Amino acid sequence: MVKRVLITAVLLSAAFCSALDFTYVEMENYGSAVSRIVIGLYGTGDYKVIEGNNYVEINLDNTNANKANIQYQPGGLVYAIEQIDNKMVIPISSSYLLEQMVLDSPRRLVLDIIVAKPDKQQKLELADFYTSAGKLNSADKIYYELAKSYPEDYAILYKWTLLLKQRGSSRINEIAAKIPQNSEYYPFAQQIIKGNQLRKAAQCTPAVKTQNACKIEGDKEKAETKSLSLIPKAPEKAEKTANPIKDKKLFATKWIPKLMLLIILILLLILIYHILANVGKRKKKPPLNFNLESQKKTELTTEENKTLVLMVRRLLDSGWKNSEIAKELKIPEEEVERLVQLCHQDES
Repeated sequence: MVKRVLITAVLLSAAFCSALDFTYVEMENYGSAVSRIVIGLYGTGDYKVIEGNNYVEINLDNTNANKANIQYQPGGLVYAIEQIDNKMVIPISSSYLLEQMVLDSPRRLVLDIIVAKPDKQQKLELADFYTSAGKLNSADKIYYELAKSYPEDYAILYKWTLLLKQRGSSRINEIAAKIPQNSEYYPFAQQIIKGNQLRKAAQCTPAVKTQNACKIEGDKEKAETKSLSLIPKAPEKAEKTANPIKDKKLFATKWIPKLMLLIILILLLILIYHILANVGKRKKKPPLNFNLESQKKTELTTEENKTLVLMVRRLLDSGWKNSEIAKELKIPEEEVERLVQLCHQDES
């Protein structure tokens, strides 16, 4: 019984300590091609990501999850974010691809929801997103497909040249050479090849269309800044920028499992105390009184005397001794002696 109680208490305390909770949800759209959702998690439990036809669902193993602070941004693939108990439901407006990763300190789940069949503009937005997120190989692949489909779009070749410069790829000369001399992107591509700084070259060129190239680079840097703001590098910075309401929720979320554990331990100690106290209070059986001297001898009736006299007489005739007769009849030897005297009286 005690073992069962201890095991149950340990399991309950472990369940409260390992419960996983949502803390916050942040969202960022990258045009109409990508929606990045960052979900803050607290605890050591587990979760499951379910991909439906037009939704993504995150289920926690904690049935009593706290309400998260959700910051939704309209205008992208995702048209709502809703928490239902221990589930975070994300409905999506069109077919999609899902990329996910987990970050630590603090623990976060990052979901990148990407349009499944992007058009040209969406592919450019997706390439910019991959570049800002550090997924340069994925961006390189998209630029390759775009350049193959639109070989005379020199803005694509120029942005691809920028990416190859960032990657340190030897293909930069091959791609930059495809930009003709009559293109506004030609001098910038040549300066990238020579290793000059792109920003200074863009500022020194007065052409109207070259401003688009400057804007491309500025958009790239802006996308990098937004991406980094979604994924805080250290918990200290995140705590400084958090709002007071969110801080209170995080504080309550952290202390609820500890408080429940403390209550369980106190109840467990009280239960153990009562079990140990009751062990020493078992009722003792009253001692049997074997004092034959205090017991009154009941007088035998006349018929009983006659029966015992006959039995004693037969045993005496068979050569039995008084002690043997007493043992056989289970009576004291004094009683046997009295019965023997009654036998002699009857004979006389």
